[in-house]
Amino acid sequence: MKQDRTIHWDPMLQARQAAALAALPEDQRDFMAFMFRTTNVSAYYYNQHGAEPCLEDFADWLECLDPVIANKLRVEGFERHRSSLSLRRHAAERKDLGLDEYMREHLSEQDYNRWKQVPKTQNDG
Repeated sequence: MKQDRTIHWDPMLQARQAAALAALPEDQRDFMAFMFRTTNVSAYYYNQHGAEPCLEDFADWLECLDPVIANKLRVEGFERHRSSLSLRRHAAERKDLGLDEYMREHLSEQDYNRWKQVPKTQNDG
């Protein structure tokens, strides 16, 4: 049976999310529940083994960035940025572990379609 990745793996965070939902007015619960489900799935994605970047991923990622920003990050070094979500996503995508496909696989069709409508930042694709 496939694990439900819309539920966070940390029982304390599960309890906090449930308490936060219970404290909200009824008309706000649906949206916040959707946000919890999608962020929980994306947390699994970013914490999977394939998203762990290596030095080659870091170098390739820097090539994709604005040169001024890339130079700053290069000076700061790989270890400082290895947990960056943008770098982790880049590493996973290089290994054909795309976020879009992962979200489609682990969200309901309704949540996936709703997630696709959420405006993304430039780095989030």
